[in-house]
Amino acid sequence: MIFGWVIPLLVLGLIIFGFRRLLVSARQRTGTDVSIRQVFQYIILFGLVLISGTGVSGLLGRVLDTGRVVAESRTDLARNLTFAIVGLPLVYLFIRWTTRNFAADPQERNGIAWQGYLTLTSITTLSL
Repeated sequence: MIFGWVIPLLVLGLIIFGFRRLLVSARQRTGTDVSIRQVFQYIILFGLVLISGTGVSGLLGRVLDTGRVVAESRTDLARNLTFAIVGLPLVYLFIRWTTRNFAADPQERNGIAWQGYLTLTSITTLSL
């Protein structure tokens, strides 16, 4: 019971170690600096895009329903509304923050963190 925190801490340490190795190797390969801020910014943006997409698609599914009731639940409606109402403005703010960073540092658009975000987002949308 006392060692229940060891496994999550070990996984978190491995993730941080992997990010550090990725950042160092990216800096050596491309000569551009990838910061932890960029990695976490794009991870949060990815999560927000997924959350707001889930909310909007759930609401559209209710609006465009052709008479077949797949899941008639107030809990689903509340979840979809919350995801859309909270997620969409946050996605907008993160996109504005990202475009400002691109304007301040044009090399960030060619960085491995942004390219990784675009790749992950594309693969996820294709698989859903």
